[in-house]
Amino acid sequence: MTELAKRKVLAVLSGHVHDAFDLTQETVQGSVRMIGAGTLSRRLRSTPPSFNELRWDGEQLAVSVRNLEGYDTPEMMINEVPEDATPPRKPGEPVAPVDEVPRTDPPVH
Repeated sequence: MTELAKRKVLAVLSGHVHDAFDLTQETVQGSVRMIGAGTLSRRLRSTPPSFNELRWDGEQLAVSVRNLEGYDTPEMMINEVPEDATPPRKPGEPVAPVDEVPRTDPPVH
């Protein structure tokens, strides 16, 4: 992250992480924005299938979450990414603010 910040990277994009996020990580060289896309696959998850819409106007990067259930962007964004990237196991763990813990743990298709 420090090396990316040193090089003035605008953002790091990742895909297929299920719950969309738009987070900033501070480093000694400055901040790095991390944007994770959702996925449109149907599965047992705590949030509906989603993806990020990115818009660049030449100066600012805007991120909006789009999904198949009609939730607004703030309701779909997670506040942090779990260190082990597991889905939530109980209320209060990082999950999109739609805030439902999967009925089956771990989710089974």
